Amino acid sequence: YLMLFQYSKIKKEICADIISHAHVRWFVEVFPHFHLRIAFIAKHAQEVEQFIHELEQKYGSHILKKEILVTRGFLKKESYTTKVNEDIKEQRYELLKLSARDKKIISLLDKDPTLPLVEMAQQTNYSIETVRQKIKRFQDSGFIELLSTKCDMSKVGLHFWCVVLLKLKNQKKHNSTLKTLFYSDIRFGRTRRTFGAWDLETTIYCGSYHDLQVILDQLEHFFGDDMGGYQLQVYRNNFPATSVPIQSYVPTRLPPCIF
Repeated sequence: YLMLFQYSKIKKEICADIISHAHVRWFVEVFPHFHLRIAFIAKHAQEVEQFIHELEQKYGSHILKKEILVTRGFLKKESYTTKVNEDIKEQRYELLKLSARDKKIISLLDKDPTLPLVEMAQQTNYSIETVRQKIKRFQDSGFIELLSTKCDMSKVGLHFWCVVLLKLKNQKKHNSTLKTLFYSDIRFGRTRRTFGAWDLETTIYCGSYHDLQVILDQLEHFFGDDMGGYQLQVYRNNFPATSVPIQSYVPTRLPPCIF
């Protein structure tokens, strides 16, 4: 997260620099506590520090505040999930060695997860069965997740959404009942454990600001004295993932650093 002085003045330049970075998956405008949120993929902390250093070198006089959250694991993957996942366990996956054709499969899935196997086979010169087995191996290894589609929550009357960051005590004590709460209510979306200034990040969908306040009151009652505070982040505008006009809407991308 970045809070910037004279953001409108440097917006075009800093957004172009962020877009061009190989490790940036997506970024978005937020308010009221920050101006930008950046999703960054890295092998180790030094790569994140280098990215922050580069921004500070160029925009140091404009950076008023920054905050870094490290994702630890999902409690809920998507808002439309109906089955509660098993508790996340530490697993050691094999290190994948991707051929040029394997990378082509990943790129095709990134652009269109619904692309037929026959088309992927044609574009990679693999057989249909080989493509199927490759995708299965990527899933089993944890490299990609199950493919799905996104829901338009406005179709069920939920027109307003935001991200809530929570500071908690004794989070492990609440994990089991938390999952029941999140999966039993469509208003709670993607939720993950984080490390840093906050312990939990959840997406909330609702019909109005009043509905949001009701949900926040529910969370305060749920955690009781274990809730150390919360912060709202409202998303304003997703930026493109490639060097196209800012007005284009491309919320995610496969970062070049993966390959």
